[in-house]
Amino acid sequence: MPGFLEYTLYLSTDDVRVAHHLARILNQKGGRDVVARGQESERGAAVVVRIFGWQEFSLVRVLETVRAGARNYNVQVTGGNLSPAPVEALLAVVQHALLLDGLPVIAGATPREPLREASGRKADASTV
Repeated sequence: MPGFLEYTLYLSTDDVRVAHHLARILNQKGGRDVVARGQESERGAAVVVRIFGWQEFSLVRVLETVRAGARNYNVQVTGGNLSPAPVEALLAVVQHALLLDGLPVIAGATPREPLREASGRKADASTV
C-alpha cells in the first residue's frame, strides 16, 4: 500500500475550472498533508486528492472542504472513489458520521479473512 490515500471526488459540472479552484483550496488548507488537482473525467469534472497524512487531514475534512467550495459555484459532489485505505481511516469516517465518542470495534471478518455464510463455505459477491 502506498504512503498516501487517493480520493477522487466527482462534480456535477463539466467545467474543469471549478475542479481546479477546489483543488487549490485543498492544497492551501491541507499543507504538506494534501496534494490535489482538478481534472476531466468520464463523469465530468473531478478533484483528485492525494492525502499523505489522513490523521491530520481526514477524508471527512477533504469531502466537506470540497462540498463547501463547490456550493459557491452551485455545484455538488456527486460521488467518489477511494484507493485501498487503512481500516483506521475508514473507522475515523464512521466515527465522525455517526458522532461516536470512540472508534467502533469491528466484529466478524477481517481483511485477511473472507466472509463466510452460515454453512461455513465462502460467500461470493452476489450473496453478501
